[in-house]
Amino acid sequence: MPKIFEYFGYLLYIYVDDHLPVHIHVRIQGREGKFILLYNNGLLTVVHEHIKNKARLTAAEITEMRKFVRKYAEKIKEQWEAIHYFKKRATCIKIKRKI
Repeated sequence: MPKIFEYFGYLLYIYVDDHLPVHIHVRIQGREGKFILLYNNGLLTVVHEHIKNKARLTAAEITEMRKFVRKYAEKIKEQWEAIHYFKKRATCIKIKRKI
């Protein structure tokens, strides 16, 4: 499970043997969630899902991560493709500026 981003306590991962659609797993302080990138006619929608049997992200965390995923959607897609299609190792990017 490669970590691809660190952002003010949030750790964002992509599982190596995961499934489509493109999505990212987020952890912070023992809570977890999943954010799915859905495209329709070129427009991005970010969908949040809870992870079964895991502590849920707070509403503020979900809002922050939706903004983050929107801003870094292209980089997330690039990392997803590198990991799943080209079997490359992920690079963790540390984001030090608030969105």
